[in-house]
Amino acid sequence: AGIGHEYEIYSGTHYDRLFEKLTISLKFLSDALGD
Repeated sequence: AGIGHEYEIYSGTHYDRLFEKLTISLKFLSDALGD
């Protein structure tokens, strides 16, 4: 609870978004290489 808990939630969503961007980038890259 408290500040630590809020930080956990923040970093959790931060990494999820980062992973999502990475996945999209890899998909775009493999599509480009596929052509």
